[in-house]
Amino acid sequence: LADFQNSDFISAENQTVKFDDPTLEFTHRTARVAIDLKPGTGFTSVAGATVSLVSLSADNGNPTAIKTYNASGNTYEALTAPQTVVAGK
Repeated sequence: LADFQNSDFISAENQTVKFDDPTLEFTHRTARVAIDLKPGTGFTSVAGATVSLVSLSADNGNPTAIKTYNASGNTYEALTAPQTVVAGK
C-alpha cells in the first residue's frame, strides 16, 4: 500500500539546462483509477472483493490485468498508464 501511495511517474522533455535557468517542466504520466463497489442483488456486502482492471495497457502497449488495492471501505484503486478506453469495454 505504501509503495502505491508514494508512486508516481513523471517526466520532462529532453533539453539542455542552462546554469542561470536550471528549470525543467515535469508532467504526470500515470492515471489513477478509483472504483466504488456497491452490493448488488443478493449481496449485503462487498467485503473481501478482488477487483482487477482487464485489457488495459500496463507498459509497451500489451494488454494485461491490473490488480487494484482496497483504498478504504468499498473503494479500490490502481495506477495505470494514461489511455483511452472505449465506453462499455
